[in-house]
Amino acid sequence: MKSVPTDLQLSVQDLTDAEESLVTFVQQQAFRDEVNALGMGQALRKSSRLYKLDPILHDGILRVGGRLNKLAMPEEIKHPAILPNKDHFSRLLLNHTHYLVGHCGKNQMLSKLRTKCWILKANQAAKNITPDCTLCRRWHGTGKPIIPPGLF
Repeated sequence: MKSVPTDLQLSVQDLTDAEESLVTFVQQQAFRDEVNALGMGQALRKSSRLYKLDPILHDGILRVGGRLNKLAMPEEIKHPAILPNKDHFSRLLLNHTHYLVGHCGKNQMLSKLRTKCWILKANQAAKNITPDCTLCRRWHGTGKPIIPPGLF
């Protein structure tokens, strides 16, 4: 078997950097005004859809704020990245998480997902994942209703 040259192999750091770049790009597309305001040290407008999340800008990534600053946990869990619900990247993350939790229900999927990122209206988006999954439809489907034959 041929060995792959070391310069072509992906490292964990490469994957982490790629994920951070994708999150930053998606946030710039969806939350441009909020990222710019927080980057300049301004407060968000109350009409912003992120206002209730008390967002912070950490290393160029928009994250959920809160009171967990002194908690001894990784930063990613304390302050997950904020993502829009109608973005293709968010949909891919939901599908991947659905696969990782073994096609369980939406509560398990959201619990696992929120250790990494916070998708706006994730409950609604998670409900739309299960009906589109072929395995879930096969395992949990009701099948076709049986129609009794007509009597002569």
